[in-house]
Amino acid sequence: VALEDTDPSEGHVTGTVRWVVPSGEDLAYMSQYSVYLADAEDGSNPLKVASVPRGTNSLAIASPVATEGRSFVLVYGENPVGMSVSPSIAASFFDEGLPTSTSTTSTFDGTTTQTMTTTNPYLISAKNLRFSDAAPEGGKIGGFVIWDPPYIAPSENAYWWVVMANDADATGTLAALWNFELVEPFSPATGTNQIEIHPGGGGS
Repeated sequence: VALEDTDPSEGHVTGTVRWVVPSGEDLAYMSQYSVYLADAEDGSNPLKVASVPRGTNSLAIASPVATEGRSFVLVYGENPVGMSVSPSIAASFFDEGLPTSTSTTSTFDGTTTQTMTTTNPYLISAKNLRFSDAAPEGGKIGGFVIWDPPYIAPSENAYWWVVMANDADATGTLAALWNFELVEPFSPATGTNQIEIHPGGGGS
């Protein structure tokens, strides 16, 4: 079974699922195939996509289906009594919309190789963070926290987490920054590249 995602948006899949039925397979009691997405090849967290009659070995997914993190496509045999206990066939697929990055490696003989890897969307970070404290009172901070978006944009459903920490690695105690009211953590949408901190938050 194979599925090549043709949907450019992360977390959604379109395309054609194709599979091959092994020769000699007894299909006398089967009436249709059902295609599912799942978290693993064992069929965990299944999501039914659609069914096709027996004798059909492909399914076109024309309208985007939300994967919700699922990365396996499975095909089950079904009849009026029910579905087979285990999938007839399963395989992983790649979400075309996931952000990728390309690294170039040079060798001693002057040749180069390029490797494309998938970037974890939850680990994409902002760049060029700036903050200048404008609060006149000691122990409190105020002003704008400003940042540049990454070259690879996160999902439109993602949020920035703006926190204070004891060091750049955030290994110390974290404290949420807030605007007019405390929100833990303060999370402006990804389309926002700044927040204003009003004096009153404790600084250290």
